[in-house]
Amino acid sequence: MKGERPNQRDGLELIIDASLNNISFVLTDNKDIYYFCHEKGMRLQSTLLLPYIAKAFEHDQLKGKALHDVRHVIFCRGPGSFTALRIVWSVLQGLFWQSETKLWVGSSLELRCLSLRQRGDESVLVFMPMGRGRFAYGSLVGADFAQNCVTESAGVALLEQLHPDVVAGTKMTDAFHQAVLKHKSKNSDFRFLTEDIITAEGLINMTSQACLTPVMDWQTHLDYMLEPDIG
Repeated sequence: MKGERPNQRDGLELIIDASLNNISFVLTDNKDIYYFCHEKGMRLQSTLLLPYIAKAFEHDQLKGKALHDVRHVIFCRGPGSFTALRIVWSVLQGLFWQSETKLWVGSSLELRCLSLRQRGDESVLVFMPMGRGRFAYGSLVGADFAQNCVTESAGVALLEQLHPDVVAGTKMTDAFHQAVLKHKSKNSDFRFLTEDIITAEGLINMTSQACLTPVMDWQTHLDYMLEPDIG
């Protein structure tokens, strides 16, 4: 699956991320934001995703529009919770299985980097807990995005490299917060994500700035689309 930065497209787009304990999506035509949702909570995907999408089409700006008007879906394929990703993918398959809607997939980390960049920082770094002492991280410097999965000790070492005053050997969360405090008191090339921030602008920028991968059809198995070595 080869990634690419697609050109601006016509028609209604649904851009969705639900890779952690969140449901975040936007309905847009690359000009206007018709509907934006960002909710956080346990097991939201299994109970609220369908009602939220249905509610979106009840919005005044979407009068006369329906699900079949969605021309493109951009699905953030992880890293994140496999259970959450599987639920969302199953819902999307049910909604668009026999449609001509085009499917693209992108990185949940790149979405968070693009959302954080809305604060004005050119270089950002995002960490996502993966369980079992592992963390996925993504960095966005200019137009260059990179991501990887590291152990807790490697994550602390990375923070130490960026912020030498961070104490080695502490828990990732402790080291992370210490790094943020250091950032507040001195200049740094990076801004760190301290919470799960997803913005409408970040979602929309997935269409033009992120490296997206086209998927052949809606029958594609989820395992094929997950981020390699990360999801």
